[in-house]
Amino acid sequence: MTLIFTPCSGAVVIKRPECMSTDVFAIKVDGNEINAIITGMSLEMSGNYQFLHTVNDFIYFYAFGDRVGQLSISGLGFVKPCGDNTKRPPILSLYDYYMTNRASKRGGKAFAITIADNSGPKTLHGFLTGVRLDVNDGTIGTVGYWTLRFDVIPQRS
Repeated sequence: MTLIFTPCSGAVVIKRPECMSTDVFAIKVDGNEINAIITGMSLEMSGNYQFLHTVNDFIYFYAFGDRVGQLSISGLGFVKPCGDNTKRPPILSLYDYYMTNRASKRGGKAFAITIADNSGPKTLHGFLTGVRLDVNDGTIGTVGYWTLRFDVIPQRS
């Protein structure tokens, strides 16, 4: 059972008794953690294939290698900064991150993206190709949801 403590509206801490402190899943981009609340990750990789169906009921399969994959990292961010209202809203810091680090600004240099769990790290190489920001008004106030999209290069095994 999950225990949720809410000291005030908009602030939530989740403590799961069955989780150990060594149960970790971390995502780092060029050795740095993303300075935002991460709620999800999606990785899609696929091959470059073709199937040819003939009149005689033969099926030929052609493989042309692997396609560029897509890694999406998503989370939430608050619209109103805590304490100091003169600061830029935290959700907009993801926009700033994208504008500074997008593929067209890095001169062809790929990010080293490390995904790590208890079994060890896996490093992918990719380019930041998109950002999505959604802002919604909810029961706890205005909350922003974000997604960073990386196109990742297939690795040879």
